[in-house]
Amino acid sequence: MWLNVGQVNQHHVLISSRTDRVAIFICIDGKMVPQIYPVEALTAWLNEQAAVTAA
Repeated sequence: MWLNVGQVNQHHVLISSRTDRVAIFICIDGKMVPQIYPVEALTAWLNEQAAVTAA
């Protein structure tokens, strides 16, 4: 997790090896609870950007 990105409070970036979701754990009443969220498909966009940069 990258916290306070660009020195902006509460602006965090999560990195996941999964292409379709990211998971975090939060603590509720002393218990660790997993939270799983869908993510935007950025792989194709990132590959396109890399190709433009390399050209």
